Amino acid sequence: MKFLTSCFQKYGLLLMRFYGFLTGSSRNKIKITLFFGMILFFTGTVLAPNPAAAQIPKEYQKKFAEMRPKIDKNIEKYRKGNFHLVLVDEKGKPFSNAAIDVRQQSHSFKFGCNILVLGQKKRKNQLYEEEFLRLFNLATTTFCCSVYHPSPDQFLFGEKDQDIWRRPQPDRVLAFCQKHGIEMKGQPLIAGSWHPKWMPADREEAKKEYRKWMKAVADHYQNRVGIYDVVNEAYLHKSPSFSLYEKNLDYVSWAFQEAQKLFPKDVLLEINEATSEAHNPNLYLKLLKKMRSEGAEFDSIGFQFHLFTKASFQGHLNGHYLSMESLPGIYRQYCELNVPMFITEITVPSTLGKTLSEGEAIQATVLDHLYRLWFSIPNMAGIVYWNLCDGAAWKSEGKVQAGLLDGEMREKPAYQALYQLIRREWNTQLQVKSSAKGEIDFRGFYGKYLFLSSDGNKTKIGEFDLSKEGSVRVIMKESE
Repeated sequence: MKFLTSCFQKYGLLLMRFYGFLTGSSRNKIKITLFFGMILFFTGTVLAPNPAAAQIPKEYQKKFAEMRPKIDKNIEKYRKGNFHLVLVDEKGKPFSNAAIDVRQQSHSFKFGCNILVLGQKKRKNQLYEEEFLRLFNLATTTFCCSVYHPSPDQFLFGEKDQDIWRRPQPDRVLAFCQKHGIEMKGQPLIAGSWHPKWMPADREEAKKEYRKWMKAVADHYQNRVGIYDVVNEAYLHKSPSFSLYEKNLDYVSWAFQEAQKLFPKDVLLEINEATSEAHNPNLYLKLLKKMRSEGAEFDSIGFQFHLFTKASFQGHLNGHYLSMESLPGIYRQYCELNVPMFITEITVPSTLGKTLSEGEAIQATVLDHLYRLWFSIPNMAGIVYWNLCDGAAWKSEGKVQAGLLDGEMREKPAYQALYQLIRREWNTQLQVKSSAKGEIDFRGFYGKYLFLSSDGNKTKIGEFDLSKEGSVRVIMKESE
């Protein structure tokens, strides 16, 4: 079977041309060539192996198939709304009996990725930026204290400051985000892994320095950065060299209490935790409830989802580690806190298959399943992939080639799978006709919309951010 498939795929076009040559007239050549072409294409397609199915356990696919109806139902329930719009012209007159193109431009839901190599890919910079913008509306960059606050009186935010690999100047990232109308997220303000060596060993003195650091960030960026991870991976950093550390993690509550005073109210202050710890309510949820009891408010909850090794990925597929069916129940427990939740960092390898194509197909299939599941969770507000391209990961993380693009910025099947979800399946595009009163009704995904109408001579457009159900008034203006 494999041999026949290989022959059909490899020599199909050659056979088509050969049979076409043997026939008499030009018309017969065309007919027979098309006939054999259809047979060979159909046979090759049917017999061709599915590389993802070859390696993904049947039980994994079966469980997802069982979950799929509820996932789809929840996406319809939580990610879409019923909209009633009244379209008027610039004088307030109803835009009556007009054909309207309804086009969703972007999502209210945040689909993001880190942008840590922005401007650092040399000849590939433009491709990197283009592929980023085709898919995402949120960019995550770092605010590692040890990098951007390297001495007590030095803060490195500007374009002219030192360019460090995977640590772009925040001002550069902000300029990119503002230019293209996407949101910027900063992380982490406080993390044991990025604790400056110059920090005082005394805990109270270190708190003064960290408060100065957070104030510098807040003063410089105001509300131009929409989200920050205030504390990252609290459970992972227990070294005595991290002078804020306390066994009961009291510094986490302190950090949020201080940040709430320093940052604008419309900036989301998030807590972010490592993969295993974040998905353990006995640890993470317990900490969050403790913080609240101490008056430390957080605006959103972050969950990492890194499968940094083939073993952890295989464990997920086999149901031994963060099994697909366990995830909804885990996230449901955090929904009781009634704040937005984000999947903040995602790593899914493309190296699990026996061949490159198998590995990439497995990555694409699993990401399709996971994104659908995460998109269906009621309080989920965003999903952030980690490394967009191969060759941009931190140290050994790159071994599993988890990028959505390869090192040459070519799209892997995983990128294309996410594009189909975000830009096609989860995107509202339709045509309606306004009533005599200029009214239109439709159901669509929450997000920013463009409404167009043309009479053949002039085109009028209206724009609105439909972030919740309800009735709105949209002014249709003549297109420039």
